[in-house]
Amino acid sequence: MYSLEEAFEIAISHEKAGRLAEASVIYRNLASAAPHFVKAKERLDAIIGKWTALNDTMKRLFPDAPVPNSFLASAPQIMMLNNSLPARHKAASYLASTDDDPGQMNDRLFNLVTQAITLARTADFGFLDARESTEPRWYRHWPGEHYAFLAGLFQVLKPRLAIEIGTFTGMASLTMAANLPAGGQLVTFDVMSWDKVPNTWLRQNDLSDGRICQVIANLSVEAQFQKHIDLIRNADFFLIDAPKDHYTEQCIISFLEKTNFVTKPIVMFDDTRFLNMIDLWRKIARPKMDVTSFAHWCGSGVVDWCG
Repeated sequence: MYSLEEAFEIAISHEKAGRLAEASVIYRNLASAAPHFVKAKERLDAIIGKWTALNDTMKRLFPDAPVPNSFLASAPQIMMLNNSLPARHKAASYLASTDDDPGQMNDRLFNLVTQAITLARTADFGFLDARESTEPRWYRHWPGEHYAFLAGLFQVLKPRLAIEIGTFTGMASLTMAANLPAGGQLVTFDVMSWDKVPNTWLRQNDLSDGRICQVIANLSVEAQFQKHIDLIRNADFFLIDAPKDHYTEQCIISFLEKTNFVTKPIVMFDDTRFLNMIDLWRKIARPKMDVTSFAHWCGSGVVDWCG
């Protein structure tokens, strides 16, 4: 049998370790059994405050859906999973039905995706194996990472002009460039030059022949988006792998909505199952297909933008 102070210290150790669900149970029992033990109630209120903050985030992401109450109710389970699930990287997400999604798959996407999956199984990454980088070689993991899927997708789609929004280390850039058709070009946009990014896979000679071109611009700013509108209007493919801050992607989507395309581009979104991305993906009312199982574990989706 523990004293009040001993039980309180056990709860504190749980809280410090991030085991908020376990800590809250002890605090709640202490506050109920000993109302005069006010510091247990104070700690319980602090944890509830954290869950309420999560609830407020869900209200922002899903303003028209009855999501927040169920999310708040499941917060203890989420906290426990976060502590007990043995995974390198983990984050909370949300489930939503697909029959009432405003965007549904069409034949073009089905044919494109199924062929890309088949080709992904034999994707060749010798061009990356030969390079040095301290970044993990994510391209070797498939399904789970999206690089093999991208390779297969490009072999089927054969884009003459592809646009990437978010260069980062260049692993995806090199994957797409290696699978372009003869004469094809990849233009990759970022707010930071590729050679300023730690662990970059890119080399200066990758950009010397024009097959890969980096443009420093923030396409979430309409003036900068419009500056490159002629290039954007003629693109066959977009990979949107921006910062996942909701605002950037929302701006880009709104500008794409107003673009008068010459082509019929395929737009691929990365990380669609992050909380900041769920409602953005959901609200795209165009032919689309979730390809998470064969691309990126944290969410991938393709859209037939003009379909």
